[in-house]
Amino acid sequence: RPAFVTRTYVLGAVAAAALDLSAIAFWMSSQTPVVAYVDSAVLLERYVGAIEARATLQAQLDIWETNLDTLRQEAAGFGDQLLRDDLSRAEREAASDRLEAKQRELAQYAEAVGRQAADREQQVLQPVYAELNARIADFSEVQGIDVLLGTVSGGNILFGGDSVDLTEELIGY
Repeated sequence: RPAFVTRTYVLGAVAAAALDLSAIAFWMSSQTPVVAYVDSAVLLERYVGAIEARATLQAQLDIWETNLDTLRQEAAGFGDQLLRDDLSRAEREAASDRLEAKQRELAQYAEAVGRQAADREQQVLQPVYAELNARIADFSEVQGIDVLLGTVSGGNILFGGDSVDLTEELIGY
């Protein structure tokens, strides 16, 4: 074979390889993932389902707080009895016993309320989180977003311009 044919063949193969690499590079550049973020605190503050869940939770917390106030007032009443000068020793001991019992009741109730509040919060908010996660997945798919990050004040996203902050768009979705 003449050198001319071999050289042409090699140059053609190099040109084809370069064209293939260019096509791959173009394809890869057009496949850049779409990344955005939402402010999780704002989302949970303004998402309708979360607002309703917090209202439900707050109503229960208000009932428990009213009960705690009642127990505190009763304990204070027993404490006031101890301050009276006209009590006999036996009456003072009985008032002291009632005060101690009421204080134990108050502490036990407050502890139980704390546990119940945490359980109730989980119970009320878990369906909201599930609903929100489904909406986020649907929103991301519709918007063509490959990665949607969540951040909070002082969180782990160091910078994100307004064009990639989709908090308001997701809230309105």
